[in-house]
Amino acid sequence: MSSKILDASKISQVRLGARRAARRPGVEWSGYCPALERRARKPQRTTARTIAQLTPRPDAPPGPVLFEARGLETARVHDVSFAVREGEIVGLAGLVGAGRSETAEAVFGVDPLLSGEMLLGGRPLRVRGPAEAIAAGVGYLTEDRARTGLCAGLPCSWNVALPNYPRLGMRFAVSPEHEREAAANLGARMHLKWGGPDAPASSLSGGNQQKLLVARWLLADSRLLVVDEPTRGIDVGAKAEIYALLRELAAAGKGILLISSELPELLGLSDRVLVMRGGRIAGELSCPAATPEAVLRLAAHA
Repeated sequence: MSSKILDASKISQVRLGARRAARRPGVEWSGYCPALERRARKPQRTTARTIAQLTPRPDAPPGPVLFEARGLETARVHDVSFAVREGEIVGLAGLVGAGRSETAEAVFGVDPLLSGEMLLGGRPLRVRGPAEAIAAGVGYLTEDRARTGLCAGLPCSWNVALPNYPRLGMRFAVSPEHEREAAANLGARMHLKWGGPDAPASSLSGGNQQKLLVARWLLADSRLLVVDEPTRGIDVGAKAEIYALLRELAAAGKGILLISSELPELLGLSDRVLVMRGGRIAGELSCPAATPEAVLRLAAHA
């Protein structure tokens, strides 16, 4: 039997004719391809199991509903409804542009709601911006720490304290001493490798910068924590620490909404996965039974 090499830039061409497939450097696929899926199937499943073994799911079921979104509508998401229970990690999956980060921004008040409602702890959650979301008990670890997370040229203590001045008793005046004390305590808890609270955030490695941002929301003691690509661009050791911390927060009764493009990470950590497509929720999968194949089918409508 003869073999042919198909050099295709459209995933629809690969879907039609390929038994095996490989990505060219610099080429980004958008869609579902059985050949690529078969190629990645075994390592993805193994890695998801490994993450679940390193940070095992608790035996106890999640608690009552903590957060509920009903028919959220913004300029970029449509009729989005879901719930997060106390002690639960809910994953958001989807292809690029599916509406995952846009949903997070709606919950955090970055994108104004055109319609729909949110509840936190059974009470209406009305946020007109991030400050109101933080005050209500919602935290948001953004996708791009350099652009929307850190103030790189400012001290680590300032970066940790930024949304937490009321909690630190600094509603009317800033106390650098209190900032440094809070940052030092959290730096020890997070095992930060840094030059101390006064060091600029830009002096930290990528993994330590991410842990610094996690420390910010630990100080805030948010009831609902939205984490968008929490391990992007960090080393394996820092990833393991963040995985363990998310489990620890869930065990303490927090609700976690996890967005990740890494399917093993999403499936290994989440209790349930919501799959988005075109700004809407296309389906829900329960973990650990959910598979990468099932996620990709829903995400690409294959």
